[in-house]
Amino acid sequence: MPPLEKVVEGVEATLKLYLEDSYLKSTRAMVVKAVKSGGRYYLVADRTVFHPKGGGQPSDRGAIRGSGYEAAVARAMECRGVVVHWCKPVSGVPCEGEAELAIDWGFRYLLMRRHTAAHLLDYALAEVLGEYRPAVSSWLDHPAYVEFKGPAPGSSEVREVEEAEMRLIEEGLPVEAKHMPSEEVERLPTVKGVRLPKLSRYRVIQIGDLPPIPCGGTHVKNTREVGGFRVLKLEDCGGSFKLYFEV
Repeated sequence: MPPLEKVVEGVEATLKLYLEDSYLKSTRAMVVKAVKSGGRYYLVADRTVFHPKGGGQPSDRGAIRGSGYEAAVARAMECRGVVVHWCKPVSGVPCEGEAELAIDWGFRYLLMRRHTAAHLLDYALAEVLGEYRPAVSSWLDHPAYVEFKGPAPGSSEVREVEEAEMRLIEEGLPVEAKHMPSEEVERLPTVKGVRLPKLSRYRVIQIGDLPPIPCGGTHVKNTREVGGFRVLKLEDCGGSFKLYFEV
């Protein structure tokens, strides 16, 4: 397996279409580099709808179909601003040139619903506990969870969190991605105690009138799309706790 730095060498940053439209299922693109490694290929395109693994969100999966070939995308990875698609040929030989990139929409939409639910969990927890708890980590594949700093809530508080989350879902709040300067982001209650990368501007997710949360992931447009929410398990990690959930 070649290092990703070698694969992306000499390639310009990928146009990440998923940052502007989470609902875009496919796109025509130009595959600008194809690197074979064993029975797999690393394909780099000038633009992509594939969200790479990062920020607790698993990589998209799907397919790339070019002239005389089809390749199943098992994983998308990012290196130096370039998204690399790790593929297994289904037919033909992957190569450079024009191609169609298409994600597994069912899997992506599930991740979008879980991701918005994870953000709502910040607000629901703050409503019940009276303060925002810094998020330590998260994972949106199964089993999905968010880990927060601080002592674990009691079972009755967890039930209240579920109820608060469902109220936010049923309110049908709009969900919007926008950009904010760093000085405004640093004052947000949702980032208190959270280590952020040093940037001049941040992409944030705004849900209704609630404080935005910095995020590079994909989300639904309205909280009603989350559908439902239930906490599956509370795990006390000593100094932090994980809330496992499903939508």
